[in-house]
Amino acid sequence: MKKIALLMSLTLYISVAASSETQPDCPMNIQPLNLSGKAASYENFDHEKAEHLVRFDNGDLLLVRYNSVCELGIDITFLSEKGLNDRESRKNTAAWLISLFRNYEEFNQYIDQALQNSPVLENQSFLLSIPDEYSDEEHIVSLTDISVSDGFQSALFKHVMTYSWLPPSDG
Repeated sequence: MKKIALLMSLTLYISVAASSETQPDCPMNIQPLNLSGKAASYENFDHEKAEHLVRFDNGDLLLVRYNSVCELGIDITFLSEKGLNDRESRKNTAAWLISLFRNYEEFNQYIDQALQNSPVLENQSFLLSIPDEYSDEEHIVSLTDISVSDGFQSALFKHVMTYSWLPPSDG
């Protein structure tokens, strides 16, 4: 009888201790991206490193890094094998990268309008800052042409596009 009582009290103690452990409240939703509709040949999500790596069937590569110390912020890097060679492909890729982080109809329309009105999308390389709709957040999109030359096919990728979300300031 004493063994059963001791076992029950030990079990109760362990369950109370386990349930009273506080889970850290992380303001950043660190999770794999929803890439439905995109064919990937390799995908890895590492929660400890707070990163998601995806290689698509067409050879393009996507790397997402969250702030691993559980603060706000995200960086997404997209390496394009064929390149983002025209304004429309640049606009669509920028909108897609931003939608991987935040995706709802009103926001998507806001981003689409900001991209549509931006003359920098005409350039092979650019840096574009889009202020958020309601606060002092920033959505930063950049494109860099990383090919050596048009006639020399040595680079694995032709363009790299990055998207960074800068959270609202504390002040």
